[in-house]
Amino acid sequence: MSSAIQNIMQKTLGDGARASKFDVLFEFTNPKTALPPQDAMALVKTTSFPGVSHTTIDFKYKGRNVPIRGQSKYTQTWECTFYLTQDHALKHAFDNWIVALDEVHGYALQGQGGAYLNDTRKLHAQRGYTTTIKLYQRDFDDTSNTAEYTLYNVYPTEVTPIQYGYDSTGQVQEFTVTFAYSYFTTNILKGGAGNFIDTLVGKIKDASKSLVDGVVGGLSNSINSFVKDAVGDTLNKLNDWASGLSTDILPGMSDKAFGDLVEGGTGQVGMVSGIYNEVISQAGAISNYLSSKFSAAQSQVSNIANSGVSQATSKLKSLF
Repeated sequence: MSSAIQNIMQKTLGDGARASKFDVLFEFTNPKTALPPQDAMALVKTTSFPGVSHTTIDFKYKGRNVPIRGQSKYTQTWECTFYLTQDHALKHAFDNWIVALDEVHGYALQGQGGAYLNDTRKLHAQRGYTTTIKLYQRDFDDTSNTAEYTLYNVYPTEVTPIQYGYDSTGQVQEFTVTFAYSYFTTNILKGGAGNFIDTLVGKIKDASKSLVDGVVGGLSNSINSFVKDAVGDTLNKLNDWASGLSTDILPGMSDKAFGDLVEGGTGQVGMVSGIYNEVISQAGAISNYLSSKFSAAQSQVSNIANSGVSQATSKLKSLF
């Protein structure tokens, strides 16, 4: 019984979402103040994935309270705790972002900090002061993303102070940033059933590859057969035409007409009317012949493709 339950849970839960398998991707409004995305991601210690709630309306009816739907609400605040580097670069980036939100007064007007602050304000005026932040759930092996949360219209509202003391040894300092955002969306990138979904996807890939190879092989054979037949038959027709030309028409030409034909001539004027008409007639016949061959090949290709689609549909249904 325990093994049966374990198998069911493995198919349903898979490897499960692990609390330590996550990534945070930041976009700063001023790239000059920001760390590279991979560096900022590496400094994240803790965070949370946002939630949503629904506020009901308490409707009074004949002495009873009837809850009816009201309004869905996002928490609209999100926090993230970071490790602090010795140069405080990441904290400075968030401080700069918050101070630049104030368009009236600023105290950091001297030196490099002041220049970055003014640059950030200019960018806010041009492109806005909010950005987008993405949160990712990673799989158990930490090789791919399985779920994505996107927070929209994000900007920081608070950077916590950092406490120092001579009695604090062997510790890396931390700070927490509180953000405001409008709403978020979620996107499932990989099935939560873990191995079950992976196995199913693998089967679909294998089945699809086999079907595609079969259809492509059928098309290739069809095209090769067509080309072989068309080229062979066309060469035969040209050979027959050349033989007829040499035995029936060329002997009756004058020396001058024959010379004009060999040297290129000048169209109908440079060759006898029989030669010209024969060229036009044979060219039209060969064109019609090739058109009929192409139509036949197109029909054959269409039949093979339709057969491949039918096979694919049946194969995918059988996987479930």
